Amino acid sequence: MTEHKMSATRGTMWAYVQNWAARGITFVVFFALARLLGPAEFGAFAVAMVFLTLGEIFVEQLFGHALVQRAALSPEHINAAFWTTMACGLVLALLALTCAPLFARAFDSQGIQPVIMALSPVFLLMALSAVPAGLLRRSLDYRTLARRTATANLLSGAVAIVAALMGLGVWSFVLQQLCFHVTGTVILWRHETWRPRWAFDRGALRDLSGFSARITFVKLLDLAETRVVELVVGRQMGLALLGNYALAARAQLAATQLLAAPLWDASISVFARAQVNREALLDAIATRSLMAATFIVPAFLLAAGSGAVLVPAVFGGQWHDAVAPFQILCLLGALRTIALLYSSAVQATGAAGAMVQVGIVRCTCSFLVLPLLLPFGPAGVAASLLFGQMAAVPIIFRVIRLSLEIPAMPIIRQIAKPVLAAVLAAAVGFAIANFAQSRVNPVVGSVMSLGISAALYALLIVALMPRVLMKHVSRLPGAVGAAGVRFLEGVVRLNDGMMVRAYRLLMLLARPFAAQPAKPGEVVIVIADAYSMIGSVGDQALVGGLTSLLKQAGIQSARVLCRPGVDMPVGGDVAFTAMPLWGRLGQAGAVANELAKARALIVIGADVLDGFYSRFESMLRLEVAGFAARRGVPAMVCSFSFNDRPDPAMAGAFRKLPQGVTLLCRDAVSRERVAQLVGERVKLTADLGFLLEPSPASELERSVATWLKQDPRPGPVIAWNLSPHSLKLLTAAQRDQAVSASAAAIARLVTERDARVVLVPHDFRPHASDPEMLADVFSRLPAAVQPRVLLAQGPYTAADVKQCCQHFDLVLTGRMHLMIATLGRDIPVVAVEYQGKFAGALRHFGLGAESLLSPLEVCEADSLYRCVCARLDALDVTRAQIRARRPAVEQLASAALAVQLGA
Repeated sequence: MTEHKMSATRGTMWAYVQNWAARGITFVVFFALARLLGPAEFGAFAVAMVFLTLGEIFVEQLFGHALVQRAALSPEHINAAFWTTMACGLVLALLALTCAPLFARAFDSQGIQPVIMALSPVFLLMALSAVPAGLLRRSLDYRTLARRTATANLLSGAVAIVAALMGLGVWSFVLQQLCFHVTGTVILWRHETWRPRWAFDRGALRDLSGFSARITFVKLLDLAETRVVELVVGRQMGLALLGNYALAARAQLAATQLLAAPLWDASISVFARAQVNREALLDAIATRSLMAATFIVPAFLLAAGSGAVLVPAVFGGQWHDAVAPFQILCLLGALRTIALLYSSAVQATGAAGAMVQVGIVRCTCSFLVLPLLLPFGPAGVAASLLFGQMAAVPIIFRVIRLSLEIPAMPIIRQIAKPVLAAVLAAAVGFAIANFAQSRVNPVVGSVMSLGISAALYALLIVALMPRVLMKHVSRLPGAVGAAGVRFLEGVVRLNDGMMVRAYRLLMLLARPFAAQPAKPGEVVIVIADAYSMIGSVGDQALVGGLTSLLKQAGIQSARVLCRPGVDMPVGGDVAFTAMPLWGRLGQAGAVANELAKARALIVIGADVLDGFYSRFESMLRLEVAGFAARRGVPAMVCSFSFNDRPDPAMAGAFRKLPQGVTLLCRDAVSRERVAQLVGERVKLTADLGFLLEPSPASELERSVATWLKQDPRPGPVIAWNLSPHSLKLLTAAQRDQAVSASAAAIARLVTERDARVVLVPHDFRPHASDPEMLADVFSRLPAAVQPRVLLAQGPYTAADVKQCCQHFDLVLTGRMHLMIATLGRDIPVVAVEYQGKFAGALRHFGLGAESLLSPLEVCEADSLYRCVCARLDALDVTRAQIRARRPAVEQLASAALAVQLGA
């Protein structure tokens, strides 16, 4: 885990600690007050809360997000924020004193006036706390914030409960607020080292105001949607019904503050830090979206389903009119959990203005339907808010697409499984709650409803998302984590098997097409990576070699089974057409029909057929090959290797393959392993990458040649590739050692062997980035050595790499197809072994352990240096050996597959 991710995780954890310590206490106090007080007291305080919400918007949160989001924050910015906030607090305190009598007359309740006036000092306390709290959030110091909020809530809650027991009614709320803000302000100023100066910079205020103005406008829309709506309810229906609605709203708000708000709050800081790196930002958004959909959304939905018994069980029987609005507001909470998380991402990247559109649409739609739904009482008011949020969802998706370049469908697919599971579980809970409502005690009914629905949700999540859960369970300590992983691995195996069997059944049930005469262009190809045909340089090498064979067979076009959105190579000798049908059950019939009329099926196995990466993907490839062969279509599984510990399911899948499937293993070691499963029917070939033609117009080759000419020394030229892929099974500390060892070995080769070294990345995908690791190697080289080392700049193609290899005397690599490109140019290699697959490829050339390093040996600078030096000392002999055997290897790579294609 990177330092950024660790910091983000710690910040999120403390954000939850803060909210649970603070809001958890608040909820207990809220629960006690709901038991002790009635709807009328809650209604009176709800009116006063309108003023406190204004304080939160114009004081507490005025510059809070701007202080966090701004990349460069100066003392002038902080001072401007502080004094502006203090001025706003003073204005709101005076406004509360002035307007209190007006509100008392409007609601025909003289008791409201002293309550509002007594709360006026709160605005000044908010102003004193706002900037120190924002600075602590910016530094992700949620630990201090957690202590402050927990202590303040504990003391203020105790005061409120004692006041309620003494019969003080609505004044319990007033004393709670005053005590909370006094305590919180004192604690904040004791821990924050910053102190204001008597200075005010208008330019700094303008810097903050642009972002803050948009955020404030959105908050005002929220105020109109919540507190103003409450005023309408109180004015039209009376304080008692307002109290029922206020309880439902505060219960939902408490749940939001406990569950969703910490994630939103911490996410703004995390997204703001990641905004300079798009991949890091998208990863953070994806991780937090899944967290919200898996844990927070279900909590709201299950509470909504059990609301009929949950509300009276928690708050008492006097709140029966709060059940329906509570259930509807919980649905709103589930929807807003996701919506506001994406709003946090948009805000953190500086596009807060886009969210104004969302707020306007949401607020407008809520107010438009409010008159129609108001006759239904508090439930109708809650429904109007839900309608407004639902109407705003398309706008949110549009903002996300324009601001973050994330389309809607990936978002929906990512959260679909946990949300669907939660909806089903909540429906069961709803049925149980309504059955138990009039038959058992509310406490018993809520335990039954919530318990059964939560258990059902857990079972559905385990069934639908075992791989996701496994990542988290594996972090648990000791036997608990190990047992959890074993259980989830069993679930994954069961799921994969069921999915493949379902796919097989759907293919069998597909309407067979009438037989059509075979003709060029009907070859169907299943690529090694269904998500990317040319995404990695290795995949390009395989496709390039296959293209040469198809051209020899007179095939000018082919169809490629892949996932949606996969780019096809263009401008080559063979025209490839994407069929985005792969892996989806709903498209199994379409796949069957394509196979039924194919001239041949070619499955490029690469290293994905032993189940190491994905059991389902591996099994599905063999299932498709078997289906084609049983219908008389020539089916070939080619250019694949096989590790020494295959998934048991894959061993069974190979044994069940019909004889019509031709198996072409790309190395002798893998062939021996597969032969133990299927006998001698598996044939030995070589990797298709050996057939790749080098690019005569390679910018990579030209840049390397130019660099070499600048320093024409007689020493050896070594290409160096250190890959996260080949070091995947090492720990993070060991990978760091490997980087340092490479830097140390290269430095010795330069100084002691007069070598020149080219660092050659061979995969530019974000999840397996060679450039990042090699750049780290370069940064650790001594300054005197760096001029003798070139870090190749990509991206470039596999054909470019093969062309460039002619300039090297030796190549060290952890990438299979960089080794193949090197051997294809008669250049000796030192390979970093991975799953026992490199040894088999080297055997084609009579090379053995002397050309191999284990991943652990890569972590030792001396081992690296000695191995490379030994290969340099044997360059001439090794090169002659490779040159003598290469033609036979290339013939082996093409012969078997060419016969099947009729070339």
